[in-house]
Formats: sequence, C-alpha cells, structure tokens
Amino acid sequence: MKNIVYFIFALFLFASCNNDPAVDAAFSKYSGHNGIISITVPGFLIRTAVAFGDLEPAEKELLQNIDKVKVLAVDDEFAYPDVNFYNEFNRLIDDNSYTELMTVKEDGNNVKIMAQMADDEEIRNLIIMVGGENNALVFIKGEFTIDQIARVTNQYNDGRSITSLVRFN
Repeated sequence: MKNIVYFIFALFLFASCNNDPAVDAAFSKYSGHNGIISITVPGFLIRTAVAFGDLEPAEKELLQNIDKVKVLAVDDEFAYPDVNFYNEFNRLIDDNSYTELMTVKEDGNNVKIMAQMADDEEIRNLIIMVGGENNALVFIKGEFTIDQIARVTNQYNDGRSITSLVRFN
C-alpha cells in the first residue's frame, strides 16, 4: 500500500512539473554550458518572495498564480555566434496548442510571445522567444489571465493596455 501511495505522489509530482517539449529540448541542449545562463524558479519560491516583497496588489496576484519560470539566455554571444533561439525553437512549438500573442521583427532581432490557453481568458503556459543580437527563451507555467498581465504592465507603460495589443485568432 505504501508503494502505491509513493507511486501516486511521484506521478502527481511529475505531471505537475511537465514543460513544453520545445522548452525541454532547449534546456537539454544548452543548459550547463559556459556562456549560457540557465535559471529555473519553482512556484513555491515565487510565492515566498511575494510574501516578503514590496509589490503592488496586481503584481502579487499575478505572481501567486505562477507555478514555474524557466529562463535560458546566451551570456557570451562570441561563444555562440550562430545561435538564434527564435529560429531554432520557433519551429518546435506546436502551433495547434499555442496562440501567438505578439511577434516583433526589427533589424534582425525577433521576439515572439505564445500562450497555451486553458480557455479564452486563462493562460496555462507562456513562451517568450528572443533571437538575433540577444538570445533568450522564457517559459512561464501557471494559471493566469490576460487581464492580470494587463494590470501589471499598465503600471509600467505609457497608458497603452496590453489587451489592446493582443488579438486572439
């Protein structure tokens, strides 16, 4: 009986920590190499920081709904001159399960933000790919809404709402 309980607990733990396959591929390929920054922040640590941080209510609300953040970035572009996370991992993202929220292409730099939606409003996974002069891949797992993101971003921008920029297909 004890083994069954451990198995169910391990299965639950594994299922709650799953990532997107493209994110897993990126971290498997680049994590731990010199010149690459690899950061994983689990949700309990984010929620602990929220409890002690000097944050606005909208920031606290958003952060409390994040289960994990993973960041992969090229710190030494001379060691990886041909790396372009946008080009490399954009093709691995399943377009059927992600909605493109925003793409910016300017002077050889590309940024793409994609969300795996639980429904019309709630985001399960958010992937931000940056390629070109700067290379980064950010994966955010949780259950948060576009409105929660908008409330936080509206505190820091010139009054334009992110919801006015985002159009769902």
